[in-house]
Amino acid sequence: MANGFPPSRITSVMENVKAKLHSTRRMSAKKFKQMNSSNNATTSFPYHPTLAKPLRRTLRRYDVDVVFSSSPNLRSILMQTKSSPPSSTTPNVIYQIPCSECPATYIGQTKRPLEKRITEHERCYRLGNPTDLTTGNIKSAPALHALDTGHSIAWNSTKILTTSSSPQHLDLLEHAAIQTLRPTLNRTDRAPCVNNQWNPILPKITSSFRTRDSHISRFTS
Repeated sequence: MANGFPPSRITSVMENVKAKLHSTRRMSAKKFKQMNSSNNATTSFPYHPTLAKPLRRTLRRYDVDVVFSSSPNLRSILMQTKSSPPSSTTPNVIYQIPCSECPATYIGQTKRPLEKRITEHERCYRLGNPTDLTTGNIKSAPALHALDTGHSIAWNSTKILTTSSSPQHLDLLEHAAIQTLRPTLNRTDRAPCVNNQWNPILPKITSSFRTRDSHISRFTS
């Protein structure tokens, strides 16, 4: 088209606006008024030179005032191309690593991109040093399991159990996951310290998780 926008994108936006108009016509004026304590309700739409006047006319019949904003405008809607980062680079996650040869699993947290943390686990296995020789602390429980049993770890099958916009919440989320899902490779003495007052709602926290694939594919068996 002359304006440079794909016809399918313009059609999609127009259909969305028409759907709003259609649903508005079906709503009675009485219902509109009941939704607001003032005489007139107010709604906001991005300004469009063709649809602005008919949209305002239609809604005015139901005592709804329309305010048009300059941003986001039609161009920003049509040219919106931003997408979420790949799952493997997501930070602030609670993750689950499975063994490929038995039901054993490990649950952990990381504030960094997930793939970096999984790479560290895999390196501990590959180099044969899952334990810190100075402190005796286990650096990677999945690596230790693999070296002790001869099993292979399904690094590429790592799951993201949940994410958090706040790193401060990761301890609680990991605690909920460990206490509810009971992963066999986690040591209780290394679990996050969380107040016992949270215990009654831990299952509810875990039920809110939206597990998804990590899409990590860099490791070979």
